[in-house]
Amino acid sequence: MMTRLFPFWAILVSGLALLLPGPFLTLVPVITPLLAFVMFTMGVSLTPADFGRILRRPAPVLAGVGLHYLVMPLAAWGIAHLLSMPPALATGMVLVGCVSSGTASNVMIYLSRGDVALSVSISAFSTLVGIVATPLLVRFYVSAGVAVDSWALFRSILTMVALPVLAGVTLNTLCHRAVKRV
Repeated sequence: MMTRLFPFWAILVSGLALLLPGPFLTLVPVITPLLAFVMFTMGVSLTPADFGRILRRPAPVLAGVGLHYLVMPLAAWGIAHLLSMPPALATGMVLVGCVSSGTASNVMIYLSRGDVALSVSISAFSTLVGIVATPLLVRFYVSAGVAVDSWALFRSILTMVALPVLAGVTLNTLCHRAVKRV
């Protein structure tokens, strides 16, 4: 019931955060560990065989990454221009469109009972591509010097997505019966 109503809860909590930001601001320091924990729990539902299947058929991963870096920045640029956003806001839109997918998309795939291994693989690969693609695409679409700390972006995705998922897969592999019971 809770997962089927996730969009409703997300909108409700977002509205509350806009109206009453104080209590939500106190949660800022725990966001990264909580996201890592969510990714760990998703990793526990995966096995190495899930990723082996992805390696045998890399086309969906390559398509996901390719479409991400072609469609998302172009859509962000188009929306920013369509709405005549000021340069700073347009730059932010394009930057968000150029950043690799991450925890939120993986959570949505998990909740919708989609292919989590494929989603995590696309996130991981798009993060690696993003080290080069994000600064280049931002420069291309914005044509202004916007500094993007590629290594910090890579490290944050590594610590929030890749390592927790790997730890979860490892736990599932080593303690499968106990994990299944939990």
